[in-house]
Amino acid sequence: YQDASSIFAWHCDQDFFGSYDDGSDRGVVSYANHQQVPGKKAWTWGQGGFGRMHQMDLTDTDGPYNEVQTGPLLTQGEVGRLDPCEAVEWQEWWYPVHGIGGFTFANRDLAANVERAGTNLTVRLSGTSERKSAQVKVWAASNRRFLLDVGRCRLSPAKPVQVRLGIPPAPLISKDLPLWVEICDAEARLAFFAVPLDLPARQPPANPPQSEPTAAELAQAGWQDFLFARFPEAETRFRKSLEKDPHSIPARTGLAFLKLESDPGAAAKEAAAAVAVAPDHGLARFALAVAHERLGQTSAALDEAWQASLDPATAVAGRALAAKLLSRQAKWDEVVAALSEPGPWREDNLCRNRLAYAHLRRSAPKSPDARVAAQLARESLAVDPLDAFARNLLFRTGREGASEQARRVAETAAHRQIVLDLLAEYSELGDAGAALHVFPETRATFWEPPLRSLLESYWLAWLADGMRSPATAGAPSETSGQFLREADRSPTQAVFPHQRELLPALEWALRADPQNGRAALRLGHLLFHLGRHAEGRQMWQKAAELGAEPVIAYRALGMAAKTLEGDLKTAREWLEKANRADPKDSIVARDMARVLLEQSDKAAADADKRALLGRARDILQGAFQEGRGRSDFVALLGRAQNR
Repeated sequence: YQDASSIFAWHCDQDFFGSYDDGSDRGVVSYANHQQVPGKKAWTWGQGGFGRMHQMDLTDTDGPYNEVQTGPLLTQGEVGRLDPCEAVEWQEWWYPVHGIGGFTFANRDLAANVERAGTNLTVRLSGTSERKSAQVKVWAASNRRFLLDVGRCRLSPAKPVQVRLGIPPAPLISKDLPLWVEICDAEARLAFFAVPLDLPARQPPANPPQSEPTAAELAQAGWQDFLFARFPEAETRFRKSLEKDPHSIPARTGLAFLKLESDPGAAAKEAAAAVAVAPDHGLARFALAVAHERLGQTSAALDEAWQASLDPATAVAGRALAAKLLSRQAKWDEVVAALSEPGPWREDNLCRNRLAYAHLRRSAPKSPDARVAAQLARESLAVDPLDAFARNLLFRTGREGASEQARRVAETAAHRQIVLDLLAEYSELGDAGAALHVFPETRATFWEPPLRSLLESYWLAWLADGMRSPATAGAPSETSGQFLREADRSPTQAVFPHQRELLPALEWALRADPQNGRAALRLGHLLFHLGRHAEGRQMWQKAAELGAEPVIAYRALGMAAKTLEGDLKTAREWLEKANRADPKDSIVARDMARVLLEQSDKAAADADKRALLGRARDILQGAFQEGRGRSDFVALLGRAQNR
């Protein structure tokens, strides 16, 4: 391959897949049920200049590599949809092999490379476990009526083995007759496969006929765009679907989910329109419940959550949302009743954790409720040992040993995102006290600056003020003010707000201190991420005016102009400001050069083209020291130099 390429298997009927390096005589095997995991992909950078450059970026001394991937979808061009609280599970096994020259068959127990030459059959094997006495048999038919030869070997993942078997000469056994290899030990048959494998012929799929898409097809395409985060394209397709069929439930529901973060009122309108057509449609009911929740309409949200729970497809999600809304009202008995009833929610970690939380909140120390909460948390951890909320609930029951508690606290405190997730979960449940003291024993080491991140400081400032609404925020309390002041000197590296739950904390921080440029910048990031683009851009401008990390603010404004409106002129103006603020910033230089090159392509006069190209080269060269380790930067500089 000359260029970077993705190569997909087309309806492969085998359960194994992988890659093997003939030069080093080693490889990797993937094994899974091909009916459940049909996707098999090999990726290469290619042997062209572009690919070689990227490969040099990724390794110091090694050469080209082949990247293999598998999955439950046929190709990477498809996206599967997971609805709220839905899960998809499958099993697959990956293991290394070496010393067998490749593999013509593999399963979870072994990989085999079988070669037939005249009256000899050579079987090279690598096992996934130790098998001290394995038999290798060759049969003349799949019914195992004619045994041709038997060999013995020891299977091991550490040491490959080779077995030579004999085959009667023609005409007794035709060279065109498939043979069957069986490998077993005293306990079980490990493999039974044909040599060569009977692989069906596959034809490339025909191009679908060109025709006007139906409303259903447009809605399906809209969901694919939505899942790929191509939101403008998704909205266009959903609306075209509704032009053909105003009652399209998938299109209405798609629009509802599309608007949940950016415009909950519009989301509620679309979801209500879907419910009017199909009152029993659980996903539409769930979207309507969430929209009401976003709008602060708790009673309506709770009603719709219960309606969603009546549809088997959204039964778990509906119960989980109802439990959250009831928890905010401290209706612990109702939460326990809702989540204790028999149903699929009993097997879901989110529901199980919220049930444990309700038991914990209504309990006294050493009460039956505390014991139930601990047991539920352990059940969640048995399913997902990394479930931080379950771990924290178990910690709060006091039913772990002291050493185990200390170890878990230290583990969790070391992962900033886990802490942010716990803060978000407790704030969603309306529990400021629990969120404020997620791990009280660690205050002396973990919570104290400079270890606390910027976002954690904003979280704690808002929580210490009782999670007041930004609209009613006044002067912060002494503790809140201390956290806000600490945010001014907290590190900002690797801090990007993405949690919707953080929104009121950032809005509160800016209301408490309108001159807080750091809060304005992060609020801009979060609003833009949630699809509230105009509000996000206003916050970026405010941050730039306040002098808070202006390079980041200017770049964000420039890229928004380019991405949302295709406005290269405005994008260039903002990026010029960012570049002047820090000419050595390679990210800004790269983005600025891309805008200039695009303007050069569109310029009518040769003199203008040359001027724009020269400016692009100058900007990239000015940031070369920082950018020379980035392949995209170097590739862009090479492109600018060669034009």
